Amino acid sequence: MKTPLAPKITITKLDGALRQLRVAISLWFQGGDDVAVHTLACASHQIIHDINVARGGQDLLFDSLIFRDEYRKEANQWLRADMNFFKHADKDPEGIIEFSPMKTELFLMASLKGLEEFGLKHDSTCGAYIVWFTIHHPEYLTDKGRERVTIDHRQQFAGLNQREFFELYKTASDRLTHIR
Repeated sequence: MKTPLAPKITITKLDGALRQLRVAISLWFQGGDDVAVHTLACASHQIIHDINVARGGQDLLFDSLIFRDEYRKEANQWLRADMNFFKHADKDPEGIIEFSPMKTELFLMASLKGLEEFGLKHDSTCGAYIVWFTIHHPEYLTDKGRERVTIDHRQQFAGLNQREFFELYKTASDRLTHIR
C-alpha cells in the first residue's frame, strides 16, 4: 500500500505565482542567492504574464510598449536569457553566462504591476518592494509611479540597506494592519 509523502494542497496558478513572488522578494531583501531569487521572480512573472495576456490586460514586461516593435524580439531574448539559462541545460550543458541581477528587479516590478492589473491588493512584502524600488530607481518610473512615495519618505528610507528597510517597513505595515 502506497501512502503519499505529504497531503495534497490545491493551488491556483495565480496563487502559485504570488507565493513564488513573495518568497523571491523576501529572499531579495534578505540578501539571498541572486540565482534563486531570479528564478523565482521569472517563474512568477511568466505565470502572471500568461494570465494577463489571457485576460487581455495591459503590457507587462515581455510585451511592453517601452520596446519599439523592431527591437521587441531582441529585448525579449535579452530578458529571457538568464531565465532560460537557469532552467535548461539541454542545448548547452557546459554553458556559462554573465548574469545581471538588475534584471531580477525588473521582473519583480513587472509582476507586481500585473497583480495590480488583476485588482489584487499588495501585502506588506510586495508593498515593501514597490516602495524600495520607487525610492532607489525613480528614473525607471513614470510620474504616476513615482507618486507612490513622498520626498520625505525617500529621504527617510534612502540610507537604509535592503534588510533594514524590509524589517522597518514590515513592522510598520503590520502595526498599521492591527490598528485597522
